[in-house]
Amino acid sequence: MVDLLAMAGLTALGGALAALVDWGADVLPPARSDAGPVPAAPDAAPGSRGSLRLDRRLAVILVGLLGGAAVGYRFGATVTGLWVLGWGALFLLITVIDFEHRLVLNKVLLAASGVALAASLLGLAVAVPLKGALLGAGAGLALFFFIGLVGRGAMGMGDVKLAGLIGLLSGFPAVFSALLLGVVFGGVAALAAILMGKGRKSTIAYAPWLSLGALVTIVQAAL
Repeated sequence: MVDLLAMAGLTALGGALAALVDWGADVLPPARSDAGPVPAAPDAAPGSRGSLRLDRRLAVILVGLLGGAAVGYRFGATVTGLWVLGWGALFLLITVIDFEHRLVLNKVLLAASGVALAASLLGLAVAVPLKGALLGAGAGLALFFFIGLVGRGAMGMGDVKLAGLIGLLSGFPAVFSALLLGVVFGGVAALAAILMGKGRKSTIAYAPWLSLGALVTIVQAAL
């Protein structure tokens, strides 16, 4: 039976985390000297940066609310539910920043890796055992570093370091399925971009799709 109170609470928490994601996507990336001030969203003309920012805020909060509701429905007010929702918010932040800036921020990855490593060190039930986490991180880093070398820039260093975080969270050998999912999602996105006329030489942001693959793996492990 669904605990409606827990579901409502996690829905609200998802919305609050999404608001933090929206704020973080504004303040965490390095400032651009050519960006100029962002117009106030309510007064922004359609298509302006202020209007786009408002669209992003609404989309992010909607994702947070829906994600919180889904987590509350499936996991209830449990440590597992909070674990899944928290990492969902982190990957949403990475996704928004990479879409907008083509950056995967070191400070975000470092903080997230610290949390994942601490959870493994403390032996939390929701976390991967320390040995598996370290092996997963090493495997993810090595695999994507190799892909970056042979692919001549197919993967940026931000994607390589993100693969290490995904390895910490998913462990070994689950890191390979998590990264494979991300690559498949990214391939579908690249194909869609080509079909939409963006051309074969246009680049796509890979971190959002790697994040999606990681989140799917985390949810599967929690079920």
